[in-house]
Amino acid sequence: MPYAIAYLVTVCRGCTHAKKAAQSKLTESQIWSMALIFDAYLGTVMLKNSLSEKSYHWGKDGTSHIPLLVADTGRYIAPIGKVCKRLVNGAEDNV
Repeated sequence: MPYAIAYLVTVCRGCTHAKKAAQSKLTESQIWSMALIFDAYLGTVMLKNSLSEKSYHWGKDGTSHIPLLVADTGRYIAPIGKVCKRLVNGAEDNV
């Protein structure tokens, strides 16, 4: 297992702990900030492990400015959606 993926597994385990903390004391703004950080890491891992070979690169939605992985074909992936689900729902929404 490549180091980046192994580290991502560790980060996701940390998200489970973040969920518990979020339910008790983190604000929505703090959760969003955490999601953006994990989004950047997850997106980078996804690009380095295969998506860049499929013409994906960082881009953003023109209206909301959410960072996305965009292919030259116009398809996109939103790692932040996966991260938010993990933060909110815990391990049952595995990345």
